[in-house]
Amino acid sequence: KYSEAVDVARTMQKQRPNEAIGYSFEGDIKGTQKEWEAAAAAYRAGLKVAEGTELAIKLHAATLAASKTAEAARFADTWVKAHPKDTQFRFYLGGEAMGRKDYAAAETLFLDLVRTQPENAAALNNLAWVSQQLRRENAINYAEKANRLAPNQPALMDTWAMLLSEKGQHAEAIELQTKASLAQPANTGFKLNLAKIYLAAGEKGKARATLDSIEKVGDNTAAQEEISTLLNKL
Repeated sequence: KYSEAVDVARTMQKQRPNEAIGYSFEGDIKGTQKEWEAAAAAYRAGLKVAEGTELAIKLHAATLAASKTAEAARFADTWVKAHPKDTQFRFYLGGEAMGRKDYAAAETLFLDLVRTQPENAAALNNLAWVSQQLRRENAINYAEKANRLAPNQPALMDTWAMLLSEKGQHAEAIELQTKASLAQPANTGFKLNLAKIYLAAGEKGKARATLDSIEKVGDNTAAQEEISTLLNKL
């Protein structure tokens, strides 16, 4: 009942005129309907009432979803200049750049983040991964530091393990990736990466066994295609 939901959101806007929450809800409702321009308009109106990082991220994402790339870029530049200490927004931009495989832009954003926040493990982890895509020699150093700062975190161990494997340090990589997979047994990506490491280490039997354990992944087409590709290599 989208129209009723929008009515409630707009009532909130009137009842709480100095808060952006009603506009945020309206934008979310429009986003659920994939009416991205309307969603962006609601978020933009909310930012005029009360600025906030969460709403800025939503506006940028909705603008991109509406295929207004140049407008989204202008908004991001304006927001970063006006809010130089908003590390959350810059972290979001880095992740968005990673998603569209603009690794050079992502590297710049995450490098800037770790300069200002040298103990930000999540930023270091992403910088490690991006640096590896760009074949930077120091990529693994970022991964090691991220894991020192936040030990036993599956996502961080996953990145470090893959970088170790690419360096030929397969035994250490297998140990780390196994821990990550055991910590989150439902994570198909972690098991896929474990299979890749086994394959790189020449342990084809273990690679096949790992792939067989995740072969049925439902409607995750991309994962299924990758599993099939790896099985063909075996």
